[in-house]
Amino acid sequence: MPYNTITIMSRASTKSEDPTSKRTVCLFLAIFAVFIILLVRLFFLQIINQERYKLLSDKNRIHTSFSAAPRGIIYDRNNRVIASYIYKYQAAINLNIYKKNKDNWRQIKRTLSLEKGIKLENIIKKALKHSGPCRSVVIKEDLDWEDVLKTEVLSSSIPGLFVSKKFVRCYPHSDAFCHVIGYVTQPHVKDIEKDKSLNILGATVGRAGVEGAKDLLLRGEIGMQQHEINAYRRFVRIIEKRKPKQGLNIQTTLHLELQAETAKIMATNVRQGAAIVLNTETGDILSMVSVPTFEPNLFTQKMTAEQWNAINKNADNPLMNRAISGLYAPGSTFKMVIALAALKAKVIDKNTKFFCSGYHNIRGRCFHCWRWRLGGHGAMDVVQAIAQSCDVFFYNIAEKLDPAQIIEAAKELGIRVEAGLLPNEKPAGLPVLVKKGKLWLGQALNLSIGQGNLLTSPLHLLAMTASIASGKAVVPRIISSSKKPDFCPLSFSKEHLDVIRMGLKMVVSEARGTARRIDNKELKIAGKTGSTQVSSISREERRSGRIKTRPYHLKDHAFFVGYAPADAPRFAVVVIVEHGESGGRVAAPIAKEILLAANRLIPENNADQ
Repeated sequence: MPYNTITIMSRASTKSEDPTSKRTVCLFLAIFAVFIILLVRLFFLQIINQERYKLLSDKNRIHTSFSAAPRGIIYDRNNRVIASYIYKYQAAINLNIYKKNKDNWRQIKRTLSLEKGIKLENIIKKALKHSGPCRSVVIKEDLDWEDVLKTEVLSSSIPGLFVSKKFVRCYPHSDAFCHVIGYVTQPHVKDIEKDKSLNILGATVGRAGVEGAKDLLLRGEIGMQQHEINAYRRFVRIIEKRKPKQGLNIQTTLHLELQAETAKIMATNVRQGAAIVLNTETGDILSMVSVPTFEPNLFTQKMTAEQWNAINKNADNPLMNRAISGLYAPGSTFKMVIALAALKAKVIDKNTKFFCSGYHNIRGRCFHCWRWRLGGHGAMDVVQAIAQSCDVFFYNIAEKLDPAQIIEAAKELGIRVEAGLLPNEKPAGLPVLVKKGKLWLGQALNLSIGQGNLLTSPLHLLAMTASIASGKAVVPRIISSSKKPDFCPLSFSKEHLDVIRMGLKMVVSEARGTARRIDNKELKIAGKTGSTQVSSISREERRSGRIKTRPYHLKDHAFFVGYAPADAPRFAVVVIVEHGESGGRVAAPIAKEILLAANRLIPENNADQ
């Protein structure tokens, strides 16, 4: 075959190859690549990320709701109810399910008779402001039975609308227990940040008192319900349900009738102050009252602005529990500590006498006794000095006694820097001591009459008084226990304690005792009065006697601490009347009424009641 012919045939065979075959191969390869990609994607979706997408699917299909538990009941020492709960119903909207539109909201407002101008957006914003992120919002509280039925019917056509049962805290004795028991409120944003379980409808947090101290125990365990919804977000079935579990019940050491009686006595006689009664053998607090009081039931419901301002802007600060949070210079009630420290250090003995002319000169400075206008007390031993509250006697001790010995005695008798009985309890403010010298003497002089850089609460003074009465380091308690406490004996000798106790009895029984006006045949009382300055007294005021004409907020605080019966103590009491001027004239008679009530309500043969 000729060369040209072969060349032409070769070219013809090349041109005769099908051009679509290459495109077919390319298309097949592309399809295959896409198929491989889809397989890989399905592998990741169904195998690798199975749990993740199952969870997302469940979130769309399964809805979980939580419900708050009723708080535990608080009882007095005889199992009488002090704090309980009642059921109330409220209409709410679950924001995860509810479909926001004007028609739904219009039907809800019409059914529940809501005000026309109320907007759901405003309700949500308010809920977010007070409670942080929320899944459900309350649109109407305290539903009556007719509203409950209407809401239940409407919820079948409006998914997300539901009726919630609310456990509302109830204080049957109103303000008589308001400070010692405390109150509850809805959780704040900070509360929810600390505990996410509080971000549910009906959750409450204990504030102050026993409610605050035992909040975690009283809360209980929240309930949970899981239910399935369909693509139209309608209820299908309940998957799992766990009922809320009520919180633990708490029994306190308080005595209901004595608490009520103490509250009545204080409210009648005192503008601002506190009173506590304690069992000297067990340390059980039988009553604790602070005035002015407030209505704790207001905090369990929506409070109006007027109600909140009446409490929050009250100059007398009714929310403050002065029994544990009020810090005051103890004044002459602290002289018991000075005398015991001096006897223990052998600076004096029971026969040591100092002469009181009405004032005492130390390094060119004159320190007055409260009887300076009457020429002083004359010669005084330690028993008489306690009974008549002679300042000069204790000034003389201060010159010889190391302040460190005073602080040591104060701590042993219950004036401690630790706190822990109830929330907001303030520790004692004890002075930082300096080395011997001018400052050292100044501290000792101020401490000798319970003034200076020394601050105590009524609870501290009560522990001090109960310890002296019993001879043991009494530790107050407010949660009841079947176990009788084993208090440590004091390091002071019985002889020295008896000297102090004799002085305390003479405060009431002696003709010149500072609390002689409360002496009575029904119940023998021992105790100590005190009056502490809230501002300095000028020479002109002292000379002219214008101290009594001072405005209310500049008048002295009045104290009385004591126990009864004097020879076999069962009850210790402390009373402070802010700006009451005189412990003997004002605080002591109030303490007498309270001790008589305790003796009447808790007979000796049934002391546990």
